[in-house]
Amino acid sequence: MPLGLSIRNAKKKQIEDLRDKKICTYCGTGYRGNIAADELVKEGFNAITLEGGYLSWDQS
Repeated sequence: MPLGLSIRNAKKKQIEDLRDKKICTYCGTGYRGNIAADELVKEGFNAITLEGGYLSWDQS
């Protein structure tokens, strides 16, 4: 889910079914994934980000 959409959905309470789950956000480099995780945490979700993004995970 794109960054803006995930923030909107959380604020509009449209992803409440994910509230009891641990959410791992990611993007190519980690920047947008980190923003998404921070915003989700502000809304009360249990969110973390994949440090360094998909590129760092893919190379390990």
